Amino acid sequence: MNKDKKILIIGNGFRAMMTAYLCSKISNDITIVSNTDNIHGIMSPLEWEGGNFDKGYQFFDGLNDNDKKILDEFIGKDVLHNFGYGASTFINNKIYENHAIPYWPHKGIFFMIKSFFEMIGLSIKNDINKKILTYEDLIKTLPKSIRKILYKACLRNTGILPNEASHLISNFSPLLHYRQTILPERISYFLKKIKFFDEKLACRRKILKLDEVSLYPKGKYIGYVSKIMEEKLKKLGVKFLISKNTKVSIENENLKLKTQDITIYPDTIIMVAELDDILGFFDEEITKEKNNHYVSQIFIFFFN
Repeated sequence: MNKDKKILIIGNGFRAMMTAYLCSKISNDITIVSNTDNIHGIMSPLEWEGGNFDKGYQFFDGLNDNDKKILDEFIGKDVLHNFGYGASTFINNKIYENHAIPYWPHKGIFFMIKSFFEMIGLSIKNDINKKILTYEDLIKTLPKSIRKILYKACLRNTGILPNEASHLISNFSPLLHYRQTILPERISYFLKKIKFFDEKLACRRKILKLDEVSLYPKGKYIGYVSKIMEEKLKKLGVKFLISKNTKVSIENENLKLKTQDITIYPDTIIMVAELDDILGFFDEEITKEKNNHYVSQIFIFFFN
């Protein structure tokens, strides 16, 4: 395999380092370009009173065994401890283990039955009359009480209104999932054998016999892992470039990346920063709209 392709990765943190590691399997010439010397991003710890603390909720969560194998290969097999899939749900003092989607039966049998039949009625009505394009179209097929909560979750987690977001965002966050735990799990599991209900009802991965993987360095902090990742990349020959002023363009039919100090002509540029930050790398103004949100974004720019 020809591994001479020059690959530039713009960004930092887990996305940049994970991308660099995967690219190292196909190229020997990889550079991470960051606008800060903190290559660890939000994985870097907060230091206080001699201790290190994670910046919020830090987990490699909702993975399968193949994802775990890749992380173990990158970070080291004995570094990450598997705590099992999913953050427990905590709603009105109800804890539902190994699941990250709200568990609605705790509201009582009347709410459960009412919501179930309302969901069926709304779904049939909307399937007939309207094509599902936005996230608002999608959640309009859910009971009103649940819809209100998902509406707020969309705004909080993406920074945009449900009618501005694609229905596809339901695949990227447990808080925005379309499938809901409206019925007790064993009933849902039975009904999910029917396609109509399988698309609308949720069950825990455990009862579905799916992989339950949630990784964290036991007794450590997530910055401990990011330091290992950085050192591993350096050993693999990945280069790190700090640049406060980076511009991407095409010159004579070749990709060009210019910093305040040097100019590079790569074969591929992979941008893993936030979308609004990515737009700033181009001289041409692509849009004036604000696009930042908390769904993972990767932008690949290549020219053949």
